[in-house]
Amino acid sequence: NSGTIAIGKDGNATMTVMNGGTLDSQVVNLGINAAASGELDLLGGSTCKLGTISVVGDHGVGKLMVLEGSSLDAIDLFVGQATGSQGEVLVSGGGSIVAGGIIVGSQGNGVLDVGGGDVASPVNIGLLGGGSGVVNVHSSSILNLGGTNSSVGTGGNGTLDISGGSTLEGSGSLVTIGGHGTVTLRGGGTTAS
Repeated sequence: NSGTIAIGKDGNATMTVMNGGTLDSQVVNLGINAAASGELDLLGGSTCKLGTISVVGDHGVGKLMVLEGSSLDAIDLFVGQATGSQGEVLVSGGGSIVAGGIIVGSQGNGVLDVGGGDVASPVNIGLLGGGSGVVNVHSSSILNLGGTNSSVGTGGNGTLDISGGSTLEGSGSLVTIGGHGTVTLRGGGTTAS
């Protein structure tokens, strides 16, 4: 268990956890400074457990991939945190994320793409002015909002798209759609409460 792992502080860096490996850390920050790029790949049934707030795209560019049956457990996850940042999270191949909250496009640009995986977390998409967030759930995936509040486009621009036989779940969840928010169900996308 480590305190903070910084991947891409001033330059470009990639960390890969594979073949059933485990990463246990309080904080993981990807793409910290403006010119930096950081990537974390979870492959081959690996696990990652984070103890507090972590960031994918702090002021730079961050990318997180949860693939091949791997899993991520986080308290809060920011994807595209600061102005000018870019964050991308890809969950596929049976990968999964469980989090207390995922903020996609806080003040930067964020994308969460769930294709053939599952995410259990409330989401805030395009949370603050200047932020832009997109969440795509497709390929028979599940986004479970966990019975708590979520938002789409309340401060910035937000898009939530459910398609390809995927399901938006969340008994008791309240989703606030702001003036710059769009929620679309298409291509067999459904809601379940």
